[in-house]
Amino acid sequence: IGDTVIVRRAGDVIPEVVKPVIEKRTGREQPIAMPTACPECGSALVRPAQEAITRCPNPNCPAQRIRGLIHFTGKGGMDIEGLGRKAVEQLVSLGLIQDIPDIYRLKKESLAALDGWGDKSAENAIRAIEASRTPTLAKFLAALGIRHVGEVTAQLLARHFASLARLDAAGEADFLHIEGIGEQVAASLVDYFQDPAVQEMLARLAALGVQVQEEQPEAGAGGALAGSVFLFTGTLAHLSRHEAKARIKELGAQVASGISRKVTHV
Repeated sequence: IGDTVIVRRAGDVIPEVVKPVIEKRTGREQPIAMPTACPECGSALVRPAQEAITRCPNPNCPAQRIRGLIHFTGKGGMDIEGLGRKAVEQLVSLGLIQDIPDIYRLKKESLAALDGWGDKSAENAIRAIEASRTPTLAKFLAALGIRHVGEVTAQLLARHFASLARLDAAGEADFLHIEGIGEQVAASLVDYFQDPAVQEMLARLAALGVQVQEEQPEAGAGGALAGSVFLFTGTLAHLSRHEAKARIKELGAQVASGISRKVTHV
């Protein structure tokens, strides 16, 4: 605290602290004391080997659950219009939702009666929820918030396994067989799908009418951008990244998560 440091852009856009500027120290600087317990649930925090981030390991931590719900309903997930961050936080605080399956139990009447809502906004939210009951496999996987599985990895998995059932039954060796998936991602997938709580959640979603669609050949497979690989960075002038990615996929291109020899456009 109070230190002067050198910062540089690392990787895509994330700032990285390179080193302190020793000659600018005055002696008033204070060492940063990392917390040892999660401020939300009290669990002992962990820092996995070779990782920079200290984490709460409790999957039932209230803070983790609410962030998972926000991700699930957001643009990087199921993109459920009307269920943004503030709406999700409100619904959780009122006890209307506690986990992902609860989203599909929401009723228009319950939403319309809440502060800041009305018949129209409640109707729109329920319509968006209903529309999300038949997601593509790639979209569903990205929405679940599986550690190390983002949009690009979700697409790789969906193209390889085609159905949720086949992916659910896969083992580490099956994941490692996919180009672009390494040991870290494979282990994360195995841990996730072997978790009894995850299996219970998937069963509840199926019982509530959520039907993950089998992956079909991409509509733009023979499109004008077929064979191209795009990497998006920075801010676009007229589109969000989400919209831009959707458009280039429609034209047959692929989206990369990082720079590599396969990238044709940045």
